[in-house]
Amino acid sequence: MTAFETGYANDIGRKRSENQDRILLKSMVSQDEAYALIAVADGMGGLSGGAEAAQICVDSLADLWSYFALRKNFPDLAEMKQKLFDQAHLANKAVREASKKQGNMMGSTCTFVFLHNNEYIVFHAGDTRLYLFGANQADTLTNDHSWVEENEDEDEDYYPPEGDEKPHSNKLTNFFGTFRNFSLDMRKGTLKGNEILVLCSDGFYKRFTRTQLAGMFTGAMNLQYAINNIVARIYKEGADDNISVIALRCVHYK
Repeated sequence: MTAFETGYANDIGRKRSENQDRILLKSMVSQDEAYALIAVADGMGGLSGGAEAAQICVDSLADLWSYFALRKNFPDLAEMKQKLFDQAHLANKAVREASKKQGNMMGSTCTFVFLHNNEYIVFHAGDTRLYLFGANQADTLTNDHSWVEENEDEDEDYYPPEGDEKPHSNKLTNFFGTFRNFSLDMRKGTLKGNEILVLCSDGFYKRFTRTQLAGMFTGAMNLQYAINNIVARIYKEGADDNISVIALRCVHYK
């Protein structure tokens, strides 16, 4: 039988007046089948209503999870992929409608992962990141939808990072709430052995290299211990942003 070991943090940090990050961590075992849905949404700090936009994203996903979890009957991965895709587009529409209602632009990144046993599907928009860590392995499974990453021409859909010497370094080209062409990156995979999925906002990953994070997770006694130590280290270095992370790995029982 498969289950999931998890760890998480959702912290305001030292310098922000509001926590605009939202996380979602759901898991269950039904008839010896394990299911999980994890998400991190990072409300865009340069826009009003970032926290509301992030909340809309995770609430929309939580609604879909609850529909199937209450029935203890999840569809197969192919069908679930389509349902999650449709739900994400509904969330994007809801953020846009909230923007129009308030008369202010709002937006959020959101990356989320659905798992059935050791198989997973990833959906991604923005610069929240998903890592895959294992023995001698440190992979990034998402690409940042940012001006720097994509080297796109300037447009209006971005938020200026506070105090950043590089004015375009955090400029997002795709996010929930955009009034341009919203898109979702998707990929599938299978967790092997003790591999760990780490889903996090930029307030968590930006102080470390991918290899450094991999070492801190794979060398820890458990995932929550690793997260607690990393967050403590971020605090020692200033913790100037909201900090959000979810880590997950499969645990197999006979």
